[in-house]
Amino acid sequence: MQKHLPARYLPVKNALKSYDEKLAFIRRMENYGLGFIGEEKMANDNNLTIWNGNTMEELIDMVKDRVRESGFYYDNRIVDRFVEAMFTNQLIILFGPTGTGKTSLPQRVSEAVGGCCEIISVQSNWSDNQDLLGFYNFIEKRFVPTTFLDALVSAGENPDTMYFVVLDEMNLAQVEYYFAKILSAMETDNKTINT
Repeated sequence: MQKHLPARYLPVKNALKSYDEKLAFIRRMENYGLGFIGEEKMANDNNLTIWNGNTMEELIDMVKDRVRESGFYYDNRIVDRFVEAMFTNQLIILFGPTGTGKTSLPQRVSEAVGGCCEIISVQSNWSDNQDLLGFYNFIEKRFVPTTFLDALVSAGENPDTMYFVVLDEMNLAQVEYYFAKILSAMETDNKTINT
């Protein structure tokens, strides 16, 4: 990111300072059903209060009921795994063929928990971090943020609201080109938390 960054974006800029070129890329996943990467089960007791006064079991039941009420159907195991994955502090990667609910599931879960969901369509020409994080326009002399950056900032400003940011069709462009700084920041943050 360039100088002249508006103050509301500085926390994100600071989190992304430790850029590591050696990050592995996420490979394209193909399967015949909706699947997950990063869906490690919660190690904690299901009776532990985890969100908004709810236990994991209560939260999963509430999400299932609300998703059903919205007219969508997902296999119960998929909803269970997705909700559990939300609390692993990792990226959740949904994979599968067209029409299996990869984009709609996060939207429905977000609605069920009163959260915000931002769908960002990845473009095949994305080639660097500016496509996600924005850039400084020297002609207009202003920083041009992206929807992704705005969603991160909003999430930071509203810590009591669950935010879902979906990179739709993220395999259309080379993930390691446009997502490396985010992965690096997350890895650095996790190392800090885990030590």
